[in-house]
Amino acid sequence: MRRIGAFATLTLLSSTAFMLTTALPAAAQEVCVYEGADKACLDLGTRVARVCDNESDGNGVYGWFGGDRYLWDANGSAGGCSHKSYPTASSVQVCEDKYPTMWLDPCSGD
Repeated sequence: MRRIGAFATLTLLSSTAFMLTTALPAAAQEVCVYEGADKACLDLGTRVARVCDNESDGNGVYGWFGGDRYLWDANGSAGGCSHKSYPTASSVQVCEDKYPTMWLDPCSGD
């Protein structure tokens, strides 16, 4: 009788552990970088990029994703973020367009 009880308990625990590991989705990992309050993020699971202009200073904001792909926050600081899928993106940087005629904008990581 004890053997059946132990087997039933083991079966129940195993099936519960299996259901937990198969029912829970993998947690998305999003990496965000900042330049002041402005930010750019890259979801490493879905490769969806986001750029958010969070400062009402008249300067546009753009993100670099993977070194050769960029995305501007289309509505400025009006609220919300621009997003786009970049399947091969592996890095993220955010820049504030302070100097429109030159490529010396302040960027995260500088």
